[in-house]
Amino acid sequence: MLKNYLLLSDDNSSWTRLPDPESYQLQRQKVEDIYAMEDGSTKKVVRRTGKRQISCTFTLTDTWLSRLAAWNDKSSFYVKFYDDRKGEDEVSLFYSDGWQSDLIRESVNHKKLKGVWNVTLNFIEF
Repeated sequence: MLKNYLLLSDDNSSWTRLPDPESYQLQRQKVEDIYAMEDGSTKKVVRRTGKRQISCTFTLTDTWLSRLAAWNDKSSFYVKFYDDRKGEDEVSLFYSDGWQSDLIRESVNHKKLKGVWNVTLNFIEF
């Protein structure tokens, strides 16, 4: 079973599967608070919010670059992914951030394929 797949949807009913990412990391964001105590010392408290972030790197053709860029421009969308902590598929509302695209290889002989792109982005849960 693939555990690094990602499916995107506007309405949580029809899904678009993205190409398998080259790298995939699911992490939970944490919040740290530092308190000043009465005796002059400081105390650091780490509390986890449970808010998830999926960091991905894709190698894409021009067609997929355009499709993923369209998803990146949306304010929110649903993502279906595998949550390794729960051991099952999860669906949640996300937005994307941290878009970076780099041209890896340019094609001059191929009419439809103009290049191959390396794209890095983060999906962040609301």
